[in-house]
Amino acid sequence: AAQRLFESAGAAEVSRCFLRPGIIANRLKAAELLAVPERPLGRTDAIIVKSVYSVLAAEWIAARFDEVQVVLVLRDMLSLLSSWVALDWLPGADERPHDSDSSLQEALRLRHGVPPPTAGSPLARVTWFLALLALTLEATVRCHPGWHVVRYEDFCEQRGERFRELAARVGLASSAALAAGRRGSGGPFESIASSPPEAWRSRLTGDQIAEISAVISAF
Repeated sequence: AAQRLFESAGAAEVSRCFLRPGIIANRLKAAELLAVPERPLGRTDAIIVKSVYSVLAAEWIAARFDEVQVVLVLRDMLSLLSSWVALDWLPGADERPHDSDSSLQEALRLRHGVPPPTAGSPLARVTWFLALLALTLEATVRCHPGWHVVRYEDFCEQRGERFRELAARVGLASSAALAAGRRGSGGPFESIASSPPEAWRSRLTGDQIAEISAVISAF
């Protein structure tokens, strides 16, 4: 029931709830209440969980769970933004992805000293937002040398080898790591390396690349 409610909302409605969490449609609230957390089908030695929404909660997650292994996947900003463009995830002209929590935005701005663009297209605003999150994540990583950091582009070039190396680092059977990342597996790492690292060259126009580069230069 929760899945049907979630799917009935449509991509635009779901995107709006991430941009403006204070305004969530009733069907999505009902889906949240009815949702049942996924659990392994049987007994297992390891559980792999992936989230793209935990950048600011990584330290909390690491502290909350015992013996957790944290793996952070970093990605080139042009590559990341080209995926947002291809998936039509950019907000509307009157929406700002960072306005959902103005106090958090201000705290991050003061911490890193990079103010949001006062003008510009939705692409420029999203670029600032994602670059700020990346900067925050890099600062967090420096405080936790025991965390594992990998690059999306490396997995694109040598998928099988990189998964085996990562499995060895986190103490996971390589077969399990490969299954989690195999295309069509539905595993938590399937999306890693699903898009070629140079795809941004055909997805972004020259003007878009220039606009992104101008925003990133402030960081």
